[in-house]
Amino acid sequence: MAGTDWLADRRGEVAAERILDAAGELFTEHDPGAVGMLEIARAAGCSRATLYRYFENRDALYTAYVHREARALYHQMTARLADVTDPQQRLLTGIVQALALVRQTRRWRRGSPPPGRRSARRWPTVPR
Repeated sequence: MAGTDWLADRRGEVAAERILDAAGELFTEHDPGAVGMLEIARAAGCSRATLYRYFENRDALYTAYVHREARALYHQMTARLADVTDPQQRLLTGIVQALALVRQTRRWRRGSPPPGRRSARRWPTVPR
């Protein structure tokens, strides 16, 4: 072994997941656009320096969070559709199951509009 710390990657993954978990809780409770990096660091129990070690900025963190949640939804949908072979039935079942998952999962059914919709209201040329 060339002196590499084989646990370093795993510790990094755990730290990043912990940060994303904390961010997800804050994004669920508040408008994601209003949640700052300091709030996320405090909720995750880490310093801002640690937070920035894993995520370059707030947009990178938010993007990582959205990707993680999309992967989770994909894996759940894949499992629920595994036995459905008819394409039409698969589409219908997929839609129904996706809606059910969103309703069952608090962080996916926020009551406020998605980030960006509020700012789009300020610009009359942006289609709604």
